[in-house]
Amino acid sequence: MELGLDIGEIDTIVMLDVPPSMKSFWQRLGRGGRRREEICLLIDPEDRIREVGGFAAYMKQPLEPSWLYLDNRYIQYGNALCAAVELNDIGETNCNFSHFNSLPAGFRSLLENELRPKEMIPQDLYMLKQRGR
Repeated sequence: MELGLDIGEIDTIVMLDVPPSMKSFWQRLGRGGRRREEICLLIDPEDRIREVGGFAAYMKQPLEPSWLYLDNRYIQYGNALCAAVELNDIGETNCNFSHFNSLPAGFRSLLENELRPKEMIPQDLYMLKQRGR
């Protein structure tokens, strides 16, 4: 349960093994805690966390490199749509866009336009918006 699942009521995550990557760990952890604090139980039957120096060392491991093409405007717009819905759900329509400085400028521009529309959505991107509803 790493991608594509958004059930806001999940507040308990149980991992029956250590995920194969740090990205997988954070994706799985991210399934919960959308509407209230979450609890995560990580069961490590192979003792993998001890092999990396314990839980604190495990949590400090860097994320693996991304293989997404972050400059792809279709990927940017799809993610901007999702971010806009989540920000609206928590009442953050006037969010601080500096939080997104590490992301491509195109994403920030698309997200800002979703939250505070100023420009028409290009026709090739509008189909993504229609599918997302």
